[in-house]
Amino acid sequence: MCHCITPQALLQGLVRRVDHDGYEPTEADLRALAGAGCGASELRAMVAQLVPGPATERLDEALDAAFPTDGHRRG
Repeated sequence: MCHCITPQALLQGLVRRVDHDGYEPTEADLRALAGAGCGASELRAMVAQLVPGPATERLDEALDAAFPTDGHRRG
């Protein structure tokens, strides 16, 4: 029996580490999530739905570094 972990669950785990452990997300973390099946736009949408706070800001910064876009700015 295969027990697969979804990219969404991996992102939730990363968010928890950032929020609870003070982990600094890296470009490599987000590129790995993209490689696991979450596209950059999906990652941005999922992060945008998080409660605003330091963890969300750090994830946004890492997203901007990993997948730069001219028009992306959270408001």
